[in-house]
Amino acid sequence: MTKKFDITSTEKLLQRIRQDQASNKSDFSARTLESVEPLSLVTPIDAPVKAAPALRPPMSQEHADVSISAAPEKSQKKTRSRGMLLPFSKNKKITIGIELRRDGICLAMIKASSKVIEHTSVRFVPYDTGPFKDEETLLADLLAAPWFGHFLQKQLGNFCGKIRKPNVWCGIPRESVKMHNVTIPKVPENEIANAVFWSMQKGESFDKDNTIMDFDLVKEIQEDSLTKLLAIVYLARRREIELLVDIFKKMGFTLTGVSTPSVALQNEIRWDHFTCEDESFSRLVLGENKSFIELYYRNTLVFSRDIKTGISSFIDSLMEWAVSRGIILTEEQCRNLILAEDREVASLAGGYGLFTDGETDIFSLDLPAPVRLIRQIERTFDYYQNNFQIPRCSRIYLSGISFFDTGLAGYLSSEIGIPCLVHAPFATLTRPITISQVDNAGGGYRLAASFDMALSEPDLTRNFLVPRAVREKQKQEARVNKISILSTAVILIACTVIFLWQNTQIEEKQASLQIVNSELKKGLFADETQANTVLMTELGKLKENSSRVTKLAERYLPKAVLGQIALSLPPEIKLLRFDLDDQKITTPSKSDQYGIRRITLQGIVTGNRHNMEFILAKYIRKIIQSSFIDSAIVVEKATDIYMNNEVLSFTVQVKAAVDEIKLSEKKKT
Repeated sequence: MTKKFDITSTEKLLQRIRQDQASNKSDFSARTLESVEPLSLVTPIDAPVKAAPALRPPMSQEHADVSISAAPEKSQKKTRSRGMLLPFSKNKKITIGIELRRDGICLAMIKASSKVIEHTSVRFVPYDTGPFKDEETLLADLLAAPWFGHFLQKQLGNFCGKIRKPNVWCGIPRESVKMHNVTIPKVPENEIANAVFWSMQKGESFDKDNTIMDFDLVKEIQEDSLTKLLAIVYLARRREIELLVDIFKKMGFTLTGVSTPSVALQNEIRWDHFTCEDESFSRLVLGENKSFIELYYRNTLVFSRDIKTGISSFIDSLMEWAVSRGIILTEEQCRNLILAEDREVASLAGGYGLFTDGETDIFSLDLPAPVRLIRQIERTFDYYQNNFQIPRCSRIYLSGISFFDTGLAGYLSSEIGIPCLVHAPFATLTRPITISQVDNAGGGYRLAASFDMALSEPDLTRNFLVPRAVREKQKQEARVNKISILSTAVILIACTVIFLWQNTQIEEKQASLQIVNSELKKGLFADETQANTVLMTELGKLKENSSRVTKLAERYLPKAVLGQIALSLPPEIKLLRFDLDDQKITTPSKSDQYGIRRITLQGIVTGNRHNMEFILAKYIRKIIQSSFIDSAIVVEKATDIYMNNEVLSFTVQVKAAVDEIKLSEKKKT
């Protein structure tokens, strides 16, 4: 900066000129231009590259309102197929967009149904106290101003009229939000928010309790031979957001979302589709004292930076150039030259005495400020192209000042080598429109941000009230709740089916039971004595049958015993004789006597003399295991000669099992 003791004669002359104009100087945002240009159309993607779009005739400048409504039904047949369509439901949806600016508030209302905008109203209202000076602390100053809540309530109430419970989106100043680029490892989706948070803490530490963090994922990049994710992070002061929400709550309005104009532009991109999916473009916002450039890729904001060059810098450069040639220009004259139409520059410059040889391009003078602006733009493009691996911008949209088809747009386009187009969102509506009133304090350019805010969608627009991490958590909880509800519904349906099936079975059983009961009632005896007589007769028959069965068992028991003895007989043993004893066996209960005979067996064991006794013992053990034999005792055994072979002769006494007869009798009884 030039020191006081180094001031040149040119600087002294400039200071004198500024002092003369101080009494008449007013803020640029409140000054009425000599002519208000209309909002020009954005050049389509497939159109030939031009320095600027075509002109439109000027419009009236009576009030600070812009009212955009659908044309009559007859003209709707000629509607272009391309245009801004919103994903609204069939029911009418009204969204209010608000932008808090240094010099006033911008309001926009969009009324839509059947996915088409039916009506749009926009309005700019300056502050009664005048513009704020410091843009860095604008939001804090507004929230601290005691009159701000009443002012906002009055203007918003007048703007909404009888509309009740609209969706309200508020755009806070860009300076109140810090934007950073971070790279994170490629992690699962549920870990992205945590990775972004810790990457931000490494680069620039912030208090998570006093800061709201939101972010967008841009693309995958290669860094150190690793695949990583590039993200843009937004940081806002939590206390300011809470105070803003509280002000709207006291006014009777519920804020749907809080965002920034930089993010709000993505709403217009998303629904107007004026860019290609893989296209990289930028927006240059020219301010009074400074400018900023935003880079977009795949319809998402990628990078943003401030440039300390504004319209005031252009004016100073032009004034210095004119003074160096002995021409004194006022600030207003310089502003008119910079922002005038190409066809007006010649007459203006001729009147001011700048050009004498027929030259009409004010920017051919190589002014320092425009050159410095172009240099900063090119450096920005090189930086993000090299660091973020994103294609170079294919176009630049100009915004922030009231110029349309000016020499400035053509100059930037020719010097940078990229088409520079004027951003005009109102010109992209689907239906034919009529603009009845235009903001006379600087043109409709300042209303674009509030219009973009009114295009916000809760699920798509970055929202400091519900950051991405919170939305992801809500989606996960919603999925869990949905699964729980579906599981509960399936269980209830299954239980209902089972309940109905059981009721059907119960009804069938009850019907069968009624039939059985009716049949039983038909077969029962009417006289109880007769029934007892019949029962006693049947009981006597049962006892008689039981006695007969017992006698048969007693008679055939010896045969059963002999059958078991014969079946268990090994080939080495030969039975020579068996005797049946006719004596009855008396059981421990003397009242029960059965005519069961003892059986005496006589036989020989052949084979190896050393195994004869073992074979006999094995045979006796085997027949004892039969249920019809109670015991078997070897009464006599001796070695003898049988057919010239040594054999073991034996005598065994077998006793039948009495308990088996009793058990059989009890079962039958």
